[in-house]
Amino acid sequence: MQTRSSLLLSILILSSFIVDAQEVKQYANRIGLNRGIGFIIPHSPTIAYLAQAHISKIELYGEIKSLGEQAWHQRFHYPSYGIALSYFDLNNKEHIGNAYSLLPYFKFNVWTPTEKLLFRFRGGIGLGIIEKPFHPQENYKNIAIGSQLNVYFSFSLHADYALSERTEMVMGLNLSHLSNTAFQKPNLGFNIPTLDLGLQRRIGAPRKKTHWDEKPFEKPKGQWQVFLASGINELDQNTGIKYLASTFSVRREHKVNYKSNLGLGLDVFYNPAYRRGLAIDSIFIDKGIEEVQLGASFHHILRFGRISNIVQLGVYLNNQDKQNGNFYQIVGGKYHFNKRWKGLIALKTHLAVAEYLMFGFEYAINGRDE
Repeated sequence: MQTRSSLLLSILILSSFIVDAQEVKQYANRIGLNRGIGFIIPHSPTIAYLAQAHISKIELYGEIKSLGEQAWHQRFHYPSYGIALSYFDLNNKEHIGNAYSLLPYFKFNVWTPTEKLLFRFRGGIGLGIIEKPFHPQENYKNIAIGSQLNVYFSFSLHADYALSERTEMVMGLNLSHLSNTAFQKPNLGFNIPTLDLGLQRRIGAPRKKTHWDEKPFEKPKGQWQVFLASGINELDQNTGIKYLASTFSVRREHKVNYKSNLGLGLDVFYNPAYRRGLAIDSIFIDKGIEEVQLGASFHHILRFGRISNIVQLGVYLNNQDKQNGNFYQIVGGKYHFNKRWKGLIALKTHLAVAEYLMFGFEYAINGRDE
């Protein structure tokens, strides 16, 4: 009841921004405040006791709407980008405490049924803090997260309805995830869906969109690339030993349109924790190269100017670890320093089980990534 009352109070306070309805114009900047109600998904029976009550969220954000300053803005129907600061009351003061997050994000238009109603998708990766992580003596019941500092993922689908020229009501569904990507065990993480409701305000002077007359796409030749990245992971919270894992890939990539690239790759993974895990599981090892895994993968690149998103799906060509299975995924982002060099941050996972967060670079051997 307290959560519902506070949500209603927030909406009433925000409603003071509303003025008489007028024609909707293009404004580049927005600020907003959301209240959310949700719960922690107990995706493992071992953490069900941590998720027995509903949670609440307060989110403050600011964003800039692209109006065609670059050609890629037009290709993606003039998306917005911004940053959000959130507070989560997880309703478990003893074992978890509260959570906080800082989220850079992109927001894309999905559907515009009327001039005043717009459906949008938001996705981002940032940082999250859990007040009370696992501790073997002081907080041994929080077996979900072993570190205060975590990676924070957030994805939402929501509707913006114009109440006036400058004020919009925002309603939507959000899924948030907090995890330290196996840097420090335990690392089951928290999945938090919320139902969000709030208001946002357009600020600044109205502006016009810039239109780009692009040439028809001409498919270039394929490109060979090499990829090298490393990350740290932990196998057992009882020992606290951390392992340096590395990934090396050779890829053949083809640009299929102005937005997307498709490619195939041969991946080599080196992780000393893998051999140690086999020994713990009593799997016989005698070859001396159990730290090395080979994989073949398919990947898709989505390009937003100098930033691009990578989604990679692969299968191991040699694998003795039956717990994680034969398939792996790499999801992350790249920053294009120039037409040959790119910086990379990505997460290697086995479905919902993170193995390690990697940082590295990618280099185009032949040709240039325009």
